[in-house]
Amino acid sequence: MVYNMTCVAPLALPPMLNLTLLSVFTFLRHGERTPVDRWMPKNDSREIWICDNDEALSPQTQTFNRPGSPFRRYRSVLDSKTIPFPKNCAKGQLTVEGMAQLGRLGKFFREELIEKRKFLPDYFDPNLIDFRASYSDRAIRSLISYAHGLFPEDDPNEIITILTGTKSGREPLNPDPYSCQELQDAYAEFIETDEFKSRRDRALKLQKPLYDEIGLPPDDLNWQWLGDWLYSYYCSVDNKHLVPSSVTDEMFEVAMDDTAYYSNGFFDKYRDIPAGPIFRYLLESIDARISGEDSKKLTVFSGHDTTIAAITAFFGHANLKGIAPYRSHLSVELYDAADPVVRFSLNGEVITVDGQETVTLSRLKRMTTQSVQKCNYY
Repeated sequence: MVYNMTCVAPLALPPMLNLTLLSVFTFLRHGERTPVDRWMPKNDSREIWICDNDEALSPQTQTFNRPGSPFRRYRSVLDSKTIPFPKNCAKGQLTVEGMAQLGRLGKFFREELIEKRKFLPDYFDPNLIDFRASYSDRAIRSLISYAHGLFPEDDPNEIITILTGTKSGREPLNPDPYSCQELQDAYAEFIETDEFKSRRDRALKLQKPLYDEIGLPPDDLNWQWLGDWLYSYYCSVDNKHLVPSSVTDEMFEVAMDDTAYYSNGFFDKYRDIPAGPIFRYLLESIDARISGEDSKKLTVFSGHDTTIAAITAFFGHANLKGIAPYRSHLSVELYDAADPVVRFSLNGEVITVDGQETVTLSRLKRMTTQSVQKCNYY
């Protein structure tokens, strides 16, 4: 294969505007993970993935503090007889390399926001910094890894709180078609379109050699996720993790396009719905900062490629040729002004809003008036 794509997002932020920066809100995609589905043959010796070891920034460790006693630590170990991905990984689990990727991103933000811009203190202050992750284990561990890079000099008695959602389809940071009723209804309509059926028929025909090689029965839905599955192998840092030999450049490109269609393409057609809960969270945080209700200067939301896709699609920038790379970071900067100024950027590249590099807060609120009413989990 000669197909080429970006696997890990660059470490980049745009230059600051010539205004006073009030706050930064950053949406993360997790780092490298195992495939969400185990479709390779069960006895394939290449299926060795490492999700925990002594170098892990976010190990499978829990602590318990008893009054008057030091912290006791517990380490959970997956049963090697039942795990889908030896050496020690579950489906869709963040790898040790994925942790390192987010650790490097946190270190980069430290260099930018603490050392260069002097925007944050060099220690963790819960009054200034807020962490929120989706319920997903990989999102939580990605955020822990990021925090380790952002504040490497930790206090052994320090407890950092990470707010999370739940797995009951009430997760604002994971806008998949099976969450709120509005998204379920939109997806049911989406999969009945002629375009969807045409893409499905093309994929099932083109990807037949892959289905045959891995022994996967094709169906009306799994063709959408072949790209996500292939991406896990293509983007693994372990050179033993190979894309199946039957996959051609054309098959890979179509699979990635179909995976993008499942998220970016779907979101592009129903922009208000998937972005609604995300903008609601964002605007609530912005309002709290401006009103003085809190003094947060950095808020980090750890989510998924769909989190980023919902925001970019809302502004008319849906990526129909792939998904956001591992470690992608979408930052929202809030600047002081009579009408506060907001700027969006993805991996260092500014996201334009109606052709402009910034948008006033009042205009952003008008643009999202309908959206923030969607998928209301409160």
